[in-house]
Amino acid sequence: RGAAAGVGKPVSGLHFAPPCLLSLWRHALLQSADHHGHLYPQQQTTAPGSTLKLLSTIAGMEEGIIDEGTYIECTGTFDYVDPPINCWYKNGHGSLDIRTAIEQSCNYFFNMIGFQLGKVGDNEFSEVQSLNKLQEYASLIGLDRKTGIELSEATPKVSDAKAVPSYMGQGNNLFTTSELARYATVMATSGILFKLTLLDKVMDPKGEVIQEYEPEIEDVVNISSNIWDVIHDGMRRVIQTHSQFDGLGVEVAGKTGTAELGLRHPNHGLFIGYAPASDPEYAVAIRIANGYSSGNACLIANDIFKYMYNLADKDSILTGIASTDTSDTSNDNVFYRFFIYSAGYSI
Repeated sequence: RGAAAGVGKPVSGLHFAPPCLLSLWRHALLQSADHHGHLYPQQQTTAPGSTLKLLSTIAGMEEGIIDEGTYIECTGTFDYVDPPINCWYKNGHGSLDIRTAIEQSCNYFFNMIGFQLGKVGDNEFSEVQSLNKLQEYASLIGLDRKTGIELSEATPKVSDAKAVPSYMGQGNNLFTTSELARYATVMATSGILFKLTLLDKVMDPKGEVIQEYEPEIEDVVNISSNIWDVIHDGMRRVIQTHSQFDGLGVEVAGKTGTAELGLRHPNHGLFIGYAPASDPEYAVAIRIANGYSSGNACLIANDIFKYMYNLADKDSILTGIASTDTSDTSNDNVFYRFFIYSAGYSI
């Protein structure tokens, strides 16, 4: 139950989708619905996992908690709160700046941002103040509201509990994949907040255009340009640490996320990103509910970019055959459900 989406301005000469993507899009809609007709990409909400650390970067840098020269020592356990929060690398990352923290997805670093944003004076911590800051910046980039897509979409929830872990994507943050796709687009465009739409144009049976649709900008996020530079560089570095994208043929920037569910259920695997990294055309978000690992979401992203840029044949990607391969392989695929938008658009 994964999804991919993107948004941008029309490319001259393309309609809703190039012919090579139309069958994939139809397949995606069919495969993304359960037996009640619910579309997972727009109606299923889950925690975003570490993909939310990009939002935390914005909050921390805009509020002056960190800058490009700030180094935080990750010991492996953030013990400023009770219970302590483990970094995924329990031995500790050591001293990191923000670019490396994004690359390594260091829990400790982003826990510290949430903690510092809640500090009142020297010795007190306000859970409410920290959560208010997270909600403020989530609203700034549109994460607290629906995307405008012409399908029923669940309402997003920005965390209002467990402030410090909320900054690494836990707490009770809940978003659809379509909402994360718009979030990815904001990152790709350095702050342009579009209303998502599935429509390029409406034509009558004779092929005459009845109405054309242009991308609508809802807002432009006004933050320091160096923050976008940090985020973009960090997202490029993330891809360099993930072999799933080796030899892809197009440069990608992205951020992975693994949303933990406890011992009884597998984790959700997530990925958001865009390509080409230096001049974005497509933004994507992938979520595999109970998909174990974000690495598996990376495999799907790799396939989607291959398809978008004609780097592989559709039949070699959509085999319809389930696979037992995991994120350790870069060529074979799990059988997945996903949704593509923006086939005819470029940012």
